[in-house]
Amino acid sequence: MAEVEEEIYGLMRLLIFIFVAVLAGACSWIAVQSEQSNESMQKPQSTPFTFPTLTKPDSEQLDERFPKKFRDLLEQSDQIELFETKLCLNGWSLGPIEPNKFQGCDIVKRARLTDSLIRHQLFDGVFYAIGSENNELACTSPIHGIRAIKGKDRLEMLICFHCHNFRGISTIGRFGGSFSSAPKELFEKLLSEP
Repeated sequence: MAEVEEEIYGLMRLLIFIFVAVLAGACSWIAVQSEQSNESMQKPQSTPFTFPTLTKPDSEQLDERFPKKFRDLLEQSDQIELFETKLCLNGWSLGPIEPNKFQGCDIVKRARLTDSLIRHQLFDGVFYAIGSENNELACTSPIHGIRAIKGKDRLEMLICFHCHNFRGISTIGRFGGSFSSAPKELFEKLLSEP
């Protein structure tokens, strides 16, 4: 009889152990799912080619650094080109367009953007980078650029992802300020395509 009680007692301990293990596993799984759900709700969902919507303060900052008249020229342009150059410290002149130069600097890579979806992704990325960034450094070592042409009007921007800033000039004025690295992957992808 003592052996039967001991066997039952051992079986009960095993069942209790299994129950506790299953309960602990279920609790861990629920905690992980809850944490992942909270993270996805708190972080804006984006890919390298989509960007979060600007907040009201971000939009105001975008208006200060890249006023609407310049954004309109960019968005309504007939031609848009992206550039990667050798280190380019120019950027405040709008001289004649030279065949293998951008802002007077040697072109390493270039990409002409004709697809409207790609152009809109670029606009969204540029606007987000300008509106959302607040960490402009005093340095500047730009190697990326954008040229937009609409009729006789032209806009050129030099962008430094390293120092988080940009400067631009157009036939209607100058502009510049902070620039986040958010669209850097998009720039690199577009410049790597044949």
